[in-house]
Amino acid sequence: MNTAIFNDIIELLPRIEREDERLDEEHGINKELGLNVFDPNVIKRVFDENEREAELDKRLMTYDYETLLKAEALLYYGRDRESTKYTEKLAYCRNLKDSKAEIVRTIIEKLAAFHHYITYALRKLQQEGLTIESI
Repeated sequence: MNTAIFNDIIELLPRIEREDERLDEEHGINKELGLNVFDPNVIKRVFDENEREAELDKRLMTYDYETLLKAEALLYYGRDRESTKYTEKLAYCRNLKDSKAEIVRTIIEKLAAFHHYITYALRKLQQEGLTIESI
């Protein structure tokens, strides 16, 4: 697998998180207190684009479909606690027949838990006798 995709995510993730925090502060939002989805500030914040996230979206769209699919499958594999094998998770993602844009959206939606999912996925791959490079 082309691991450069994860390097791009790891490189931009801290900047994405800082920009999210800045936008939250700009809109007077404290997520630790919970969110009221009907609050006008929350609604405005939802539509305020994180430019760093948009940058990651553009970078991810430069990857070929197969690399994106494998990355998506790896994130699902790391998220799910069931005892499926990576190849089963990849087959599941293939069967979805999502477009590149849909796969990129899914990957970006998982950024908040990215480190957790990848760490767990790598541990599970090792138990299967696989490495990220071998998939």
